[in-house]
Amino acid sequence: MKIQFYPVDISYKTRGEKAEIHIYGKDSKGNPILVIVNDFQPYFWAVLKSELEKKKGFERAEIETSEEEIIPITSKKNSEIYERIKDINIPREDKRRITASKIEIAKKKFLGKEIEALKVFAELPSDVPELRQQVKDFGFETFEADIPFARRFITDRDIIPMTLHEADGEFINQRSRVPVFQAESLQRVSDELMENLRVLAFDIETYNPVGKIAIPESDPIIMCGFYGENFKKVLTWKQFNTAPDYVEFVKDEKALIEKFKEIVEEYKPDVITGYFSDGFDLPYIKKRADFHRVELDIGLDYSPLSIKRGHITTCRVVGIPHIDMFRFIRNIVARSLDTTALTLDSVANELLDERKEDVDIENLAFVWDNLPEKLEEFCKYNLKDAILTYNLLTKTMQNLLELMKIVRLPIYDVSRMSLSQIVEWYLIREAKSFNELIPNKPSYDETVQRRIQTYKGAFVFEPQPGLYKNIVIFDFRSLYPSIITTHNISPDTLNCGCCSEERDEVAELTDWFCKKRKGFISTVIEDLITRRMRIKQIMLSADDKDKKLLKAREQALKTIANSMYGYMGFFASRWYSIECTRSITAYGRHYIKQAIDKVAKAGFKVLYSDTDSVFLALENKTRKDAENFLQNINRELPRLMELEFEGFYPAGIFVSAKIGDFGAKKKYAIMSESGLIRIRGFETVRRNWSIIGKEVQEKVLNIILKEQDAKKAFDYVTDVINKLRKKEIPLEKLVIFTQLQKDMDSYTAVGPHVAVAQRMKALGKLVGAGSMIKYIVTEGKGRIRDRAKLVEETSQSEYDAEYYIKNQIIPSVGKIFEVLGYKEEEILGKSEESKKQQNLNTFFGK
Repeated sequence: MKIQFYPVDISYKTRGEKAEIHIYGKDSKGNPILVIVNDFQPYFWAVLKSELEKKKGFERAEIETSEEEIIPITSKKNSEIYERIKDINIPREDKRRITASKIEIAKKKFLGKEIEALKVFAELPSDVPELRQQVKDFGFETFEADIPFARRFITDRDIIPMTLHEADGEFINQRSRVPVFQAESLQRVSDELMENLRVLAFDIETYNPVGKIAIPESDPIIMCGFYGENFKKVLTWKQFNTAPDYVEFVKDEKALIEKFKEIVEEYKPDVITGYFSDGFDLPYIKKRADFHRVELDIGLDYSPLSIKRGHITTCRVVGIPHIDMFRFIRNIVARSLDTTALTLDSVANELLDERKEDVDIENLAFVWDNLPEKLEEFCKYNLKDAILTYNLLTKTMQNLLELMKIVRLPIYDVSRMSLSQIVEWYLIREAKSFNELIPNKPSYDETVQRRIQTYKGAFVFEPQPGLYKNIVIFDFRSLYPSIITTHNISPDTLNCGCCSEERDEVAELTDWFCKKRKGFISTVIEDLITRRMRIKQIMLSADDKDKKLLKAREQALKTIANSMYGYMGFFASRWYSIECTRSITAYGRHYIKQAIDKVAKAGFKVLYSDTDSVFLALENKTRKDAENFLQNINRELPRLMELEFEGFYPAGIFVSAKIGDFGAKKKYAIMSESGLIRIRGFETVRRNWSIIGKEVQEKVLNIILKEQDAKKAFDYVTDVINKLRKKEIPLEKLVIFTQLQKDMDSYTAVGPHVAVAQRMKALGKLVGAGSMIKYIVTEGKGRIRDRAKLVEETSQSEYDAEYYIKNQIIPSVGKIFEVLGYKEEEILGKSEESKKQQNLNTFFGK
C-alpha cells in the first residue's frame, strides 16, 4: 500500500546486523507515524594517493562528469585493489566480523580533478571507522567516512524534512507509541512545507536558596509551566488559596515529574521548546527524575530523554524534535538584534515587544518556605516564560523552516547549528549534485596551522568627527558573495594552469582563478544570489501571507550566501582556503576604493566607508543627483555586482574615539527621515554600562539630531550631573552589570566585579563563570574594587557621584560635545559656558 506523510525527525537504529532509518512524522491526515527504511547501507569513498597527486585542474572549459558514473572493473590494477579490500575481515568482540559488503568504482571530482574512486560499503555504521582505517593502511585517502548515517540517507535519497513524501510498503507490528510502516520505496512528492506544527513550550522554576543558581543534586523543581495552542498550565506542589485556573497542584516533586511525562504524552506535540532548555531545564529534569527513579521514557519509541554532554550539552527526544530557542537565537538570530544580552527578557522585548513578569526570582525559595500566599505571582512568572518562548518560536519559525528546507536536515539539527555548520551542510548537500567528493575535516595539526594564518581584511575610510546633514548611504549588494561568483573564486579554480596569464589587475591580489571552468563554490553561490533576486522580485506583487514566507526564504538564502566567505577562512572548515579568503577581501578593497574615488569625483563629500558601504554628504547636490550617480556606476560594475541606495538620513554625527583628527570605525549616530536613530559603536550597546550612562547618551543624541538644540542637550547633561551630586538619581540607574567570564580563581587582576563576586561567595551565594555581577561604586578612599558594593548593601546617600560623572557620564557624551565645540571642563561646570547654539543653528541652516 502507499501512504503520504511529512518527515519530522530522522534517526537510525541497529537491529540485528542491519541499520534501519527511522523517520517520524505526520501522515497527510495529521496523524503521527513512524516510517522505517532498511535498504540503505553506510559507505565511504577511497582514492589512491596517486590519483590525488594528478596535475591540478583542467585545460578544457568544463568537467564532463556531472553525476556519479559507476565504471566496470577492467584493469588489472583495479581488480587487484578490489580483491584486496574485498578480503578485509576484522573480528569483533561480539563475534561479528567487519567486512566490505560491496565495492563500486566511480568517476568523481575532487577540488578540480577528475578521479576514479572506490565506494566501499559496510554492513553497519559502527563498522565504518575500522573498515576505513584498514583501507587507509592499503595506501588510500578516504573521504566522507565521518558523514553521520542518517544525514547521509537524507542527502542521498533527496529527503527534505517536513515536505510531503510518499512511501510504498506495509504496516507492521512493533512496540511504538505511533503506527509503524515498513517502506520498500520512498520519494518526495512536493516541496511545500507541513503546516500547523503543534508546539509545546515549557519552563521550570527550582528551589534556589542561594539565588538564581540552583543545584540539581539537592534543589528540587517546584514549578513547571507549559504553553501551547489552547493549552496553558503550571504544575506546583505547594498549595495556596489564590491559585488561578491554570495552576494544578500535585503531591510532590516526583508527582510533578510524572505529570510532566503525562502532559508530553497527552498533548502529542510535533515540537517541544524551551529557552536554554539544552543547558538547564531538560538536564535538570533528568537529574531530578533519576533522583526519584522516574523513567523519562517520553520518546515515541518509549526511549528515555537522551542527554549528550560535551562542549555543548544537547537533549533529544526520539520522534519529537526539541528546539532550544536560546541556541537558535544565539547562533542565527542574534546578529540581526540590537540587544547584546540574549536573556529571554531582552530578546522577547526586542522581537515581541513583550517582557517577563516583574518578579524577584531570587526570592522564590524564601517565599516558598515562608510566604506561600505570594506564590501566585511566581506561577504567573513561570507561565509567562513558557508563553514568551512559544511566541519567540512562532515569530522565528518560518525562518527556521526555510533554513531547514535549504540545508535539508531535520529541524532538531538546524536549530542547533552555527552559521559555519549550516554553510558546510549546504555545500555537502550540493556536492552530490555536482558529483564532488566532500573534503575531510581538518586534523588537529591542520587547525593549529590554520589558526596562525592571517590575511588583510576590509578597507575602512575613517570619518572626520563632525555633525553632518543630508547623508546618503550606498551599499554593495551582497559584496563578498557577488565577488566570489563574479571572479569565480573557489578552491577548485585557484591558480589553475590555463589562466595564469589572464590575471585581474587588482592591488594586493596574489592569486588567480580560472576564467574557463566554473568552480563548485562560485556556482553554488551564484545560484543562491539569483534565487534570492528572483524571490525579491516576486515579493513585490505578493500578498501579505506569501510575502512573509518569501521574506523568510530570502533571508535564509542571504544568510548562507553571506556566510560563505567567512566559512572558507574558518580554520575548521572542510573547504578551507586562505588564498580564496584573502583574494575576496582584496577584491572588496578594490571595489570600495573605486566607489569612493568615483563618489568624490562626482562632487559628493565622502564621510565614512567600511567594508561594503559608503556614507556621503550631499552638500550642494540633491538626492536625484545621488540616484543618477548610482545608475552610472552600476553600468560599469561587472556581472552580479551592484551598488544599492540604502537610505537617506537628514542628520548624523560622527565621533572620534581617540585623540587626533580622525574618528574610529563604526562610531556614529544617524537619524532617518522617520525620526529613528541608528547608533553604532557607542556605549549604549555595551552591557557593562550603567543605565544612567546609556540614558544620558541616548537623550543627548535625540536632542541634537531631532531637536537640533545643542544648548538644550548641554543643559540636560549639566542637570543630570547636578542631580548626581545631590544624590537624587535612583540607585537602580547606577547599577553596573558585568559578567564573570571565567572562574574567580582564574583572575590574576581583581577588578570591581571580581571583588563583588568574592563578597557574594563569602555571603554563601553561588557564583562562577557566566554569573552576572551587579554592583554600585560608593564613596570613600582606596581603589574602586574596594568601594564596589552589592546593590542591597548600598544606601541612596552612599554612591560616589564623582565616579559616575567621570567614568559614566563624561565618557558617554564627552566626544559628542567635543564635536559641538564644548570642552569637558564646561560640562563639569569648571569654566564659563560657551555660546554654541549659533554654530549648531548654522549647521542646520537656521
